[in-house]
Amino acid sequence: MKGRKSIEKSSRFSKSVIESVTKKSKIRYNIRIGYTKLKKLKISVNEIQGENNLYQRKLDFDDFLELDNFFALYHNLDEIILELDDLILNNQIILTLDENDPKKLYFAFDAEVNDKPRRISITLYKKYNEQMDAINNICKALVAQNKLIEQMTSENNDLKKRIDELGQRVAEKEEEKILVENDSIKGEKEIEDYDKISELIRKDLKIQERNEEYIFISPKAKEDIKPCDPQQIMKNSKILNHLKELNFLIKKININISYTSKQFYNMKLIYRATDDGDKAEIFHQKCDKICPILILIKTDLHRRFGGFTQACYESTEKLEGRKDGSAFIFSLDKLRSYDVQEGQNPIGTCKNNGPIFYGNECCNIYLSDNFFSKKGNVARKGDRFNTNEDYEINYGKPKFLTREIEAYQIYLTKLN
Repeated sequence: MKGRKSIEKSSRFSKSVIESVTKKSKIRYNIRIGYTKLKKLKISVNEIQGENNLYQRKLDFDDFLELDNFFALYHNLDEIILELDDLILNNQIILTLDENDPKKLYFAFDAEVNDKPRRISITLYKKYNEQMDAINNICKALVAQNKLIEQMTSENNDLKKRIDELGQRVAEKEEEKILVENDSIKGEKEIEDYDKISELIRKDLKIQERNEEYIFISPKAKEDIKPCDPQQIMKNSKILNHLKELNFLIKKININISYTSKQFYNMKLIYRATDDGDKAEIFHQKCDKICPILILIKTDLHRRFGGFTQACYESTEKLEGRKDGSAFIFSLDKLRSYDVQEGQNPIGTCKNNGPIFYGNECCNIYLSDNFFSKKGNVARKGDRFNTNEDYEINYGKPKFLTREIEAYQIYLTKLN
């Protein structure tokens, strides 16, 4: 399954800190949920203070079905990990030590099974109890942090060097202009040419300086942009139906932009077709040159899909492609994502069209002008995104009629 592979390749774990009350003391734990290389779900619990004992359990899908028939409601491990994520996020997980056996810790939560309340418990086992293991983990974290600092410092130095070079070019062009003005042989046209060149360099310099300052959003520096409020986003959206879907999109964005040393910070609605209009011209007025950008689409049959890109849409005269290795399309109904194939142009832009996510012979997602009255298209398998079936994101149908579009500007922040 594509979604599962994406999580495995990322080697990331969902993390949460939760408090568990036992008869002896109040203990704070760090809970991690993720995948192993053998495609098993791994639940790890680490005591934040004290002996740093690690409890863990590795289970495949069949193991969950044996625990309790509550898990029979889910079709795969991807759905189970999203459910456990929600439980942790809402502090519904209860961790309890076994007083008779300190090597066991119970990872438990309440659920309804056959319309009856039921306590569901997964037994975790202590893996080690050595201070040296805890010290080694701290050292590994420090090494990873130092590497990230070195990478960010190198990127910052390269950007400053570029700004210095552009500043030097401006100074050189100004000197050349003075020489031309003092040379009676040179005409006014040559002086104007030098002015144009200097102005272009100044614009390039301003762009570089702006990129250095705003390439990410710092919560301390940008007081007008607050951290993401998932409940507020869900309340305002006319397409997102469940917090699982928002968590799925945020995780996928972070996986695909991880090479940039940045992560998701917040998202802002910049265009909604039912509010702003279904014209391509309006879409471009609202969305051109804004990136990263997330597009959500709902059809007349209530199919929901869309795409993410760090490339920018523009009002070009002809259809043009844009490169972006981090782009992906997705199905909200299936909670599946599909990455762009290496070397392909995933994004198409033209003033006469809405958002376009390219395919080889046709487009994965294609909207012409007047979104609500003209049918859009989706692509067959084997296109520029790694879909497995024909018209997969639209449940096997090649065309759809749009009922809603939402476009969100994505704000990023540097990794901690």
